[in-house]
Amino acid sequence: MLIVVGYAGCNRALAVAVLFIAVGCMHISVPVVVTNQLDLAPLHAGKIMGLTHFVAIVAQITAPHVIGALTYHRSTRFEWQIIFFLAAGIYAVGAIVFGIFGSGKIQSWAGMPDVYVTGVVQQLDGATVRQSDM
Repeated sequence: MLIVVGYAGCNRALAVAVLFIAVGCMHISVPVVVTNQLDLAPLHAGKIMGLTHFVAIVAQITAPHVIGALTYHRSTRFEWQIIFFLAAGIYAVGAIVFGIFGSGKIQSWAGMPDVYVTGVVQQLDGATVRQSDM
């Protein structure tokens, strides 16, 4: 969708509509990211969220500088098409990496010895609860 914005030309209504749809589709992934961080290590979810937000803020700070450097000369449509291709590529690489390496299983380093990774048996408040009892 971001690539289409670069080819919208001078049609402002089309550019805004496509950009609106693209940003809306990108924000669908926000609940997935937040939930996945809670699934990986519930006791450390705050630290993981802090780290991911830090990386996101660094990207938000550097993005205007990169765009300024790439569109410094004339700010032509071709230069903006490069920007939209770059943004689409970054999102695509992130989605591919998450699709290949992403997991919702509790990690071994999560520090939760009472909860088995398989989810068959959990120990809650000293009582053993089986999956069939839940």
